[in-house]
Amino acid sequence: MRNDNTGKEKRVIDFMHTRKFMLLFSVIMCLIFLLGWVVLVKNENRIIEIPSETVAIVDDSAYIYNLETVQWKQDEISISKDYVIISGWLIKQGESVDKAAIRIVLRDTESGRYYVLPTDVIVRNDVTTYFADGNNYDYSGFSVKIPYWSELDTDTDYELFAQYDLNNNVRVYVPFHTSLKMDAEG
Repeated sequence: MRNDNTGKEKRVIDFMHTRKFMLLFSVIMCLIFLLGWVVLVKNENRIIEIPSETVAIVDDSAYIYNLETVQWKQDEISISKDYVIISGWLIKQGESVDKAAIRIVLRDTESGRYYVLPTDVIVRNDVTTYFADGNNYDYSGFSVKIPYWSELDTDTDYELFAQYDLNNNVRVYVPFHTSLKMDAEG
């Protein structure tokens, strides 16, 4: 009996050193990696509602921003959904941007609900060049293009904010002093 187990162990070890096993192992590892990546991307690219008591709006006098695009774009050519498009840049003047996370937040003016939109940080060398104060503002740009979602009511106005995590400091909410209805093309 002991020799039989030793023979099985040897066959398993021999199989583990074959190309077939290595290929099978590689495919399984790739599938596990792909599944993990899909979960991360889906989690990062979803609209989330945050409790209003967690939103601490800051005095925006230390922040400078420019909203370049704020619109509700209706796609009349295809059957796809309409889009909300918001882009621009945000800095805290005098503080270099070493690491930043910028998310656009919509506040429903009727219900008071806050929605955090998936936002891409955009490299904006032009902002650093424009201010030329010795600080790096390259990672100050943001861009959002999302389809309408079920909670978005086209009859409601939404105030715009930025959820701003700058250089691992405390998260702040910077008001843009505008709303989708005020600024967007409908």
